[in-house]
Amino acid sequence: MDWEALKDRDPLPTPAPKAPEQTPPPEQEKIPPAPERASPRYQPSLGLLDKLIKSWRREKEAWKARLFESDMREWETARDRILGEHAAKLEAHNKREADLEAAYASATAKWKAERKAHGCRQAIVVPGFQTSE
Repeated sequence: MDWEALKDRDPLPTPAPKAPEQTPPPEQEKIPPAPERASPRYQPSLGLLDKLIKSWRREKEAWKARLFESDMREWETARDRILGEHAAKLEAHNKREADLEAAYASATAKWKAERKAHGCRQAIVVPGFQTSE
Protein backbone atom coordinates (compact mmCIF):
# COMPACT_ATOMS: atom_id res chain seq x y z
CA MET A 1 0.00 0.00 0.00
CA ASP A 2 1.33 3.49 -0.91
CA TRP A 3 0.99 5.63 2.23
CA GLU A 4 2.09 8.80 0.45
CA ALA A 5 -0.84 8.52 -1.92
CA LEU A 6 -3.25 8.46 1.02
CA LYS A 7 -2.00 11.72 2.53
CA ASP A 8 -4.11 14.86 2.17
CA ARG A 9 -1.73 17.40 0.64
CA ASP A 10 -4.21 20.23 0.17
CA PRO A 11 -2.86 23.54 1.48
CA LEU A 12 -4.57 25.36 4.31
CA PRO A 13 -7.54 27.13 2.66
CA THR A 14 -7.13 30.42 4.50
CA PRO A 15 -3.85 32.34 4.72
CA ALA A 16 -2.50 33.58 8.05
CA PRO A 17 -3.95 36.94 9.08
CA LYS A 18 -1.72 39.93 8.51
CA ALA A 19 -0.65 42.09 11.43
CA PRO A 20 -2.38 45.47 11.46
CA GLU A 21 -0.36 48.35 10.16
CA GLN A 22 0.70 50.72 12.90
CA THR A 23 -0.41 54.29 12.24
CA PRO A 24 1.47 57.22 13.70
CA PRO A 25 -0.20 59.08 16.55
CA PRO A 26 -2.00 62.31 15.63
CA GLU A 27 0.04 65.49 15.51
CA GLN A 28 -0.69 68.19 18.03
CA GLU A 29 -1.64 71.60 16.71
CA LYS A 30 0.96 74.20 17.56
CA ILE A 31 0.22 76.22 20.66
CA PRO A 32 0.68 79.92 19.98
CA PRO A 33 3.21 81.72 22.15
CA ALA A 34 1.91 83.12 25.41
CA PRO A 35 1.57 86.87 25.71
CA GLU A 36 4.49 88.52 27.46
CA ARG A 37 3.93 91.33 29.90
CA ALA A 38 7.12 93.03 28.71
CA SER A 39 5.79 93.22 25.14
CA PRO A 40 5.33 96.79 23.83
CA ARG A 41 1.62 96.00 23.35
CA TYR A 42 1.19 95.90 27.14
CA GLN A 43 3.39 98.90 27.99
CA PRO A 44 1.52 102.17 28.36
CA SER A 45 2.76 105.06 26.27
CA LEU A 46 3.10 107.87 28.74
CA GLY A 47 3.21 111.50 27.72
CA LEU A 48 4.49 114.40 29.79
CA LEU A 49 1.10 114.97 31.44
CA ASP A 50 0.76 111.25 32.27
CA LYS A 51 4.11 111.40 34.03
CA LEU A 52 3.13 114.52 35.96
CA ILE A 53 -0.43 113.46 36.85
CA LYS A 54 -0.17 110.14 38.71
CA SER A 55 -3.87 109.22 38.34
CA TRP A 56 -3.60 109.41 34.54
CA ARG A 57 -0.49 107.25 34.65
CA ARG A 58 -2.17 104.65 36.92
CA GLU A 59 -5.24 104.60 34.66
CA LYS A 60 -3.14 103.90 31.54
CA GLU A 61 -1.10 101.25 33.39
CA ALA A 62 -4.30 99.60 34.69
CA TRP A 63 -5.81 99.60 31.18
CA LYS A 64 -2.70 97.88 29.73
CA ALA A 65 -2.69 95.40 32.64
CA ARG A 66 -6.36 94.54 31.93
CA LEU A 67 -5.50 94.12 28.24
CA PHE A 68 -2.68 91.73 29.18
CA GLU A 69 -4.92 89.72 31.54
CA SER A 70 -7.62 89.50 28.87
CA ASP A 71 -5.13 88.30 26.25
CA MET A 72 -3.67 85.82 28.76
CA ARG A 73 -7.13 84.34 29.45
CA GLU A 74 -7.78 84.02 25.70
CA TRP A 75 -4.40 82.33 25.24
CA GLU A 76 -5.08 79.92 28.13
CA THR A 77 -8.47 79.07 26.62
CA ALA A 78 -6.89 78.42 23.21
CA ARG A 79 -4.09 76.34 24.79
CA ASP A 80 -6.56 74.26 26.82
CA ARG A 81 -8.71 73.70 23.71
CA ILE A 82 -5.69 72.55 21.66
CA LEU A 83 -4.47 70.24 24.42
CA GLY A 84 -7.97 68.84 24.98
CA GLU A 85 -8.51 68.16 21.28
CA HIS A 86 -5.12 66.46 21.03
CA ALA A 87 -5.83 64.31 24.10
CA ALA A 88 -9.17 63.24 22.57
CA LYS A 89 -7.54 62.43 19.22
CA LEU A 90 -4.76 60.51 20.97
CA GLU A 91 -7.28 58.52 23.03
CA ALA A 92 -9.29 57.67 19.89
CA HIS A 93 -6.07 56.65 18.10
CA ASN A 94 -5.00 54.41 21.00
CA LYS A 95 -8.46 52.81 21.16
CA ARG A 96 -8.42 52.18 17.40
CA GLU A 97 -4.94 50.62 17.68
CA ALA A 98 -6.04 48.43 20.61
CA ASP A 99 -9.16 47.32 18.71
CA LEU A 100 -7.08 46.40 15.66
CA GLU A 101 -4.62 44.50 17.84
CA ALA A 102 -7.43 42.61 19.58
CA ALA A 103 -9.03 41.74 16.22
CA TYR A 104 -5.67 40.52 14.96
CA ALA A 105 -5.12 38.37 18.05
CA SER A 106 -8.60 36.88 17.67
CA ALA A 107 -8.10 36.20 13.95
CA THR A 108 -4.70 34.65 14.63
CA ALA A 109 -6.13 32.36 17.32
CA LYS A 110 -8.92 31.29 14.95
CA TRP A 111 -6.44 30.70 12.13
CA LYS A 112 -4.18 28.61 14.40
CA ALA A 113 -7.16 26.48 15.40
CA GLU A 114 -8.04 25.98 11.72
CA ARG A 115 -4.42 25.12 10.95
CA LYS A 116 -4.34 22.56 13.75
CA ALA A 117 -7.63 21.02 12.56
CA HIS A 118 -6.31 20.95 9.00
CA GLY A 119 -3.13 19.23 10.22
CA CYS A 120 -5.22 16.63 12.00
CA ARG A 121 -7.20 15.98 8.81
CA GLN A 122 -3.98 15.56 6.90
CA ALA A 123 -2.61 12.94 9.32
CA ILE A 124 -3.14 9.37 8.27
CA VAL A 125 -5.25 7.51 10.73
CA VAL A 126 -4.67 3.77 10.64
CA PRO A 127 -6.80 1.63 12.97
CA GLY A 128 -4.64 0.17 15.73
CA PHE A 129 -1.74 2.54 14.96
CA GLN A 130 -0.97 5.34 17.44
CA THR A 131 1.13 8.37 16.75
CA SER A 132 3.12 10.25 19.37
CA GLU A 133 1.20 13.56 19.46
